[in-house]
Amino acid sequence: MDQYAPAFSAQSLDEWTIGLNYGLKSQTVGYDISYSTSLLALFFQPRIQFRSRDYFGLHETTVSSEIYLGEIQYPLLHQIQGYKKISFGAKYLNVRTLEFLNADKWQRGKLLNPFIDIVNFHNWGNSRHILRINISAGIPQFETDYEYTKLVVDGLVKFRPTKKSWIYERIFFGASNGRMPRQRYFYFFGKNTLENLSFESFRLVKGAGDMRGYGASSPKGKNILTSNTEIRWSFATVDPAIFDLILFLDSGIIPESFAKASLNQFKYDAGIGAEFNALETILIGIHSPFWVSHPVDKKDNFAMRWVLSVDLSL
Repeated sequence: MDQYAPAFSAQSLDEWTIGLNYGLKSQTVGYDISYSTSLLALFFQPRIQFRSRDYFGLHETTVSSEIYLGEIQYPLLHQIQGYKKISFGAKYLNVRTLEFLNADKWQRGKLLNPFIDIVNFHNWGNSRHILRINISAGIPQFETDYEYTKLVVDGLVKFRPTKKSWIYERIFFGASNGRMPRQRYFYFFGKNTLENLSFESFRLVKGAGDMRGYGASSPKGKNILTSNTEIRWSFATVDPAIFDLILFLDSGIIPESFAKASLNQFKYDAGIGAEFNALETILIGIHSPFWVSHPVDKKDNFAMRWVLSVDLSL
């Protein structure tokens, strides 16, 4: 009987996905191919992932690995725990045409983008924090068109004063320099909205703050600093879904240079909202930033505004 060795002798699991798509408006055929495997014999048992897809004049190929550094535990303090992990890899992006993309958020050209992502999570019972640090760059190799460096520090602290309420504080910092395409800029508001579900702007660039009063026309730049303060109350819980009511205050700045930034450049918004969260995977929110310090929608500072957002972490 013939026996065949696996692609990697140390693997614990192979996962393949292959998909085809056809654009009715673009009249083009696209594909999506991915493969992942675990290497148990190697130190830290990394998982290797490969994905290549092509659609609507856009090609992406990503090779990455994730290393789980283990749980964080403290003797005699069982409520205090957490974990650390590192993801790293490289992405190749080729935007061939802007015909089916939002030209205000995308640029044509080729990009080679290595990155490293570090996550640290702590749970202290009624208090939690998660810190993410991402370092990436554009490398001028293989006839690519962009060269830059980019740093992101994204921190979130949660505190639960009562059984059904939480206080959130998120700080998002981003800095970059060099020749960077628009799809790598920082955005004041980065959640998917109904406007971005239209064909012309179906994909909103990630890596952004959460300035809900500026979702109508999200400002962008090469540097950013935002803060989001929220008081949440869970008014309904039906496992595995949660419904929250929210009071929020957002502040932020997109300066040309942090060295020349001033408090007068900061923008603010405040309002109320509600969110539906299922398994930390599907997040649907509706927010009303009724006060905006520097309106971008031609309305008064105090006015009725609605932002409906959809975030899928699949």
